[in-house]
Amino acid sequence: MAYVKTLPGEDRIAANKTCHKIFIQESTRLAEKLKVHDPNWTWGMPADPSILDDDPDGKLNAYA
Repeated sequence: MAYVKTLPGEDRIAANKTCHKIFIQESTRLAEKLKVHDPNWTWGMPADPSILDDDPDGKLNAYA
């Protein structure tokens, strides 16, 4: 991750862990959203991008 490499050495491990946690949380949130619309969906399967249109708080727009 390019961002982590810009940090001082002593901060890189913590920053990397934080970024990894965010990645996992966002991946889980997106998967839950997809499974609401297609209960048979699993990782690696294509998904209809219009599912992201049903996002009242606008938090999934980054994935479009």
